[in-house]
Amino acid sequence: MRYYQSLIDSDKLKRGQHYSHLGESFIIFICPFDIFKQGCHLYTFRERCDQDSSLALDDGTTKIFLSTKGILDDVSPDIKAFLDYVDSGIVSGDFVKELAVAVDNVKTNAKVRHDFMTFQMYLLEREMEATQKRSEEIALKMIRKGKSFEEIQEFTDLPAWRLNELAQADSQENNHAK
Repeated sequence: MRYYQSLIDSDKLKRGQHYSHLGESFIIFICPFDIFKQGCHLYTFRERCDQDSSLALDDGTTKIFLSTKGILDDVSPDIKAFLDYVDSGIVSGDFVKELAVAVDNVKTNAKVRHDFMTFQMYLLEREMEATQKRSEEIALKMIRKGKSFEEIQEFTDLPAWRLNELAQADSQENNHAK
């Protein structure tokens, strides 16, 4: 959730803009399982205070999990029909019929398919960048603890040349700080 929230926030906010320009955001996960094992079709999260749940942070973020495996009567018939459609592909009700037509149109529209694939690549690149950054942070900590490059590579999969660059940059940074 944090990853997707950060993507949304960084995409919404232009450089130099005040954070108040973020506006509301919703992250919706549709799960083919009951992620929290409470029998619900719908789980909604907003920021609340641990000490007093009546206090809301009101930061404009909402995270929603929809479960196709819920058993409670906690969603509208349209949402239930949608979740059944996601789970089984069975079309029932006017809402899902309209949705199924729209899905078929998207599948056959070359521009939409291209845009979707481009967006998927964008998300994959962002995820890879985050993984690379995290690997470099781990490597730097290990370098500072005097671990060998071979040991660091075992945990980070970073090439020796990149470990060497990190070690040199860290050394130069420490020299400038002195």
